[in-house]
Amino acid sequence: DSCSKYVSKGIDMLPENKWASCPDLTLKLFSLGAEAEGFLGHQSKMESYCNEVLSQKSISTLRKKDAYMSSIHSMAHAELRYEDAIDVSLDVLKSLGIRLPRGDIPCRAQAMVSLRRTVRMIKKTPVEVIDSLPVMTDPLKLATTEFIGNLGAIAFLSGKRKFALLAMLLDTRQVQTTLSHGLYHSSASSLAVLAMMTLSVLGDVDTALCIGEYALKMQEKIESEVEKARTTFILYNIIFPHVKT
Repeated sequence: DSCSKYVSKGIDMLPENKWASCPDLTLKLFSLGAEAEGFLGHQSKMESYCNEVLSQKSISTLRKKDAYMSSIHSMAHAELRYEDAIDVSLDVLKSLGIRLPRGDIPCRAQAMVSLRRTVRMIKKTPVEVIDSLPVMTDPLKLATTEFIGNLGAIAFLSGKRKFALLAMLLDTRQVQTTLSHGLYHSSASSLAVLAMMTLSVLGDVDTALCIGEYALKMQEKIESEVEKARTTFILYNIIFPHVKT
């Protein structure tokens, strides 16, 4: 609540031509305000802050990331408008250069092809390469991985089969991004999900165990405690009890 009040006071102190005279400060205040009001459950105020940011044509999609995330989070988790949240996320990713299928049939085909391709990539990757992966620093890559990870969770929570296939495709994209561009906060957990899909979809027990072990190694380099907990839960509750003897 204090954060919300400080943000509101800061916005009141901005000049009338705030977006022209101090765009960076204005963007930070409105984005932070949207996040704070969203956490407090103040939907109308949150939407007002988001709309203010998203309507600025001079601000890039990348810099609008926090406002988009607040808006999408509200759609999915406060209003349960999963399909709307998914549509907005797909549009945002498209503007960031990431094209994903929207139809059931193309999504199904791409998901299965991408799953098998990603599993092959992991099997061909020596453990030494996993150990030496650098930390991702590119702002665009970091933003797209955050949007993709968030979209995957929403697709799964929607409970619809066509979106479950989208979630599968998104996770394989996350793993491919890690192998190509380096580690980010959910690299290990996305690898753990890949192990789960390898076990449940492909029925490949040995490869699922191998991927799970890779995820554990990768987890050692991840600072996010939330993602560490997610990785551990998936591996020790879904993967290892079925494959370890």
